[in-house]
Amino acid sequence: MLLAHPAALDDDESFQQLLSVVLYAAAPTTAWIAFTLHTLLTTPAYASELVGGSGTIRQAMNETLSGAGRCPVAHYSRGDTRLHGVPVPAGTPVLVSYAAAAQDPHRPGPGGPHDRSHLAWSAGAHSCPARSLAMSLAEAAVESAVDTLWDLTTLTPYIAGKYGFTNQCPVHLGVLFSSRGQEVESPNLPQRNTQGHDKVTLSTSLRGLKGTPPHMFDIRQLEQLPEYGLKLYTDRLGDREVHTVQLLSESDWIGRSVENALIVTSSNFLDDYERFFRTLAAGRAAGVVVTDAPVEASMHTLHHSALRYGLPLLTSRHGLPQWKSGLAAQVGELSVAAARQHSARRGMLLDRFCAAPADVPARIAELIATEFDADVVISARGQILACAPPAAAVTLGLVLQNPDRRQQTTPGGHFARIEPLAATPDGVLAVAQRDPFTPGARDLIAHAANALGKTLTSSGAHHADGEAQALTQIRLAVFQMLMTGHTTDAQRVMAGVEAGLLDSDEARIVITDCAQAPRDTVLAEMEKHLDGWALSVRCPAYPQHIISVLPVQPGRKDSCERVRQLLESFQNSRVSAGGSLPHPLRDIAAAYGEALDALLHAAQRAEPMVVTATRTPALAEILPAAPARAWASNLLRPILTMQGGQEVLHSLGVALEFKTTAAARIIGVHRNTLHRRISKAFAGIGCRPDRTLDRVVVSLALQIIGAHGPDLSGQHTATLHDVLSGQAVSAWAAKFLRPLAADPKDLLHTLRTWVLTEFDPDAAGAQLHVSGRTVRWRVQEAEPLMEKDLITGWPASDEDPGEQRLSGIRPLAIALYATTPPGAARPPLPDPTTRLSMAFGTLS
Repeated sequence: MLLAHPAALDDDESFQQLLSVVLYAAAPTTAWIAFTLHTLLTTPAYASELVGGSGTIRQAMNETLSGAGRCPVAHYSRGDTRLHGVPVPAGTPVLVSYAAAAQDPHRPGPGGPHDRSHLAWSAGAHSCPARSLAMSLAEAAVESAVDTLWDLTTLTPYIAGKYGFTNQCPVHLGVLFSSRGQEVESPNLPQRNTQGHDKVTLSTSLRGLKGTPPHMFDIRQLEQLPEYGLKLYTDRLGDREVHTVQLLSESDWIGRSVENALIVTSSNFLDDYERFFRTLAAGRAAGVVVTDAPVEASMHTLHHSALRYGLPLLTSRHGLPQWKSGLAAQVGELSVAAARQHSARRGMLLDRFCAAPADVPARIAELIATEFDADVVISARGQILACAPPAAAVTLGLVLQNPDRRQQTTPGGHFARIEPLAATPDGVLAVAQRDPFTPGARDLIAHAANALGKTLTSSGAHHADGEAQALTQIRLAVFQMLMTGHTTDAQRVMAGVEAGLLDSDEARIVITDCAQAPRDTVLAEMEKHLDGWALSVRCPAYPQHIISVLPVQPGRKDSCERVRQLLESFQNSRVSAGGSLPHPLRDIAAAYGEALDALLHAAQRAEPMVVTATRTPALAEILPAAPARAWASNLLRPILTMQGGQEVLHSLGVALEFKTTAAARIIGVHRNTLHRRISKAFAGIGCRPDRTLDRVVVSLALQIIGAHGPDLSGQHTATLHDVLSGQAVSAWAAKFLRPLAADPKDLLHTLRTWVLTEFDPDAAGAQLHVSGRTVRWRVQEAEPLMEKDLITGWPASDEDPGEQRLSGIRPLAIALYATTPPGAARPPLPDPTTRLSMAFGTLS
């Protein structure tokens, strides 16, 4: 394809392109995958965090970037110079390795999973252009390996590196794995006839061991096998693991790595035994075997020297030829077989472990929901034990009322299946998906229901813990229904949990940033202080946030004061909060955005809590009502006229205000589902979801429809320019930008250039003759002046790169458009309503 490209590259150009793809794309990504897998397999903390759900594979990937070698970048000297005292002639390439950044002795500490100072992606104009693609490829590869090879283990904590011109890549990654549910027996490998000894097989060797088969072969257990003729002199060091055997003879030399290797040699090669033992101890060798049993006097000397360095010392009655012809290889095979047995047993223990924790139902529900893209509810004794996603309790509400009907159809047209839980009264596992269930899916669901029923019966996990977890999930589901405009459904569900809590027309939103305090601790105190006053949930998008819905009840004291009192007990942990004005329950999404802005203001002002005091007219209310309503209705006509259009509008409104991943978690749908909805909606109205200014225009239209309602008569037309050209809009825009006018750095010019380059700081910096970093600093300096979040309000994340939060971007872009002098370049706001061939097709 490269040779057939219309660019007609010559051989040298094609070679350079292929070289770049292999050296700077394929090889680093492959190395990243291997190093991340090795980190997961050799770090116990990650294993427990992944099983417990508190850690992610992406965290391990990020920490790997801090430690593994990365591609160096070549810089060419423009003239003769000196670098650290070394002469560098003009045109000489100088390789700068970013790996050194992670090894800086002056660095405060190790990187950790959340540290992104590794510079693995480079920075500036020459930063990696395929960051998201590489991350997606590597994450998918690691997830596939971990999910498919369920008992994946590595044979050694050391991974040999193959050093190249551009990066360090593993030579190989030796692993063990087996099929789920299968006990791995010791393999009967072909028998070898060691010179002068009985035939030895792995199965007979393992059966000859005393006690439980080892998780890895060690010195003491190897000594038990008579065919090796071993005698251990340092018995207290006999628990050293043995992975391989390396020979030291006239024709054999030990390898570069001796970690967990048993070194077999003759006394003839121990002239400088002090240095030899010191080197092996530093390399963490498993031990030393001296063949041809030397005299006891010399062994006494060797024993004391090996003991001083903490190195196990053994003798063998067999010579080096016998070890070379078969004994050495058999030790490696014994180690592998023992490791396989340990892997199988660990898998069985993992299966049994699932019966102990109280959150087993939630794990099973999440697994089935992920595997089949389905709604899942687990209930027993009239209580919901788990549901995934949280809104599934509503989706499957009618299905659960008929538990005797194994196959049903939900009101939304999805196929539903109910499986009874074994040995659990009235317990069912309900699953609903878009397509009919395959035999494999039915079998898996039936197996899950059977295992789950036995688990609940044996552990009693469906009692208090199950109730608390179900209540937490229901609360989150209620909040997500409020965010998507399902106010009546939310009130009905909440009435069965806390009667009267949502019996109100208005409510505030308060978002609490827990900062250095444990979120569960803050949430517990908040539920205690606001008992019966608020609906508080853990924010599903931002791990340090707690969201509280505070209904406004006549005659009740403002509950925000209770939140202020609570924050006083967390002063040393820098806990802060932002609150909104009272909003109608149907507009909770708007209240959430307002509270998030208030939280940002609290951080900017270094105050513990900021509550929006006065309501300023929204931009949609300042625009001329008739033309604005006509323009927005024409733009959104494909959505307004489709079946279920209102639900799409609510989802789209939340999705455009936040990054896609965060929005998906907030409203309780899968990120891919929300991304698909956004793409279809934008395609129908003729906009691009990957352009920030397109998102600005669509979000403005949504706000206009929310303020004035739709006009589908088709009798009125208007363009976006007509809407933004009125005197009221110009006056509002001038007032909005006024705080920037007196700034000596001309922040207004910087912001205008930044918007004209579609929020690319490097492109803006090129036009302003400054660096992209300077542009970012100036944008950040403008935020407190305007009291708007432009780029700094996001929690640190690699997800959805390039997306902007529109609460600050939207008024800035509109204000700059409305104040652009005649003849000057305006922000390129798209207006699909002006196109003659606009598509009005119905979305499905």
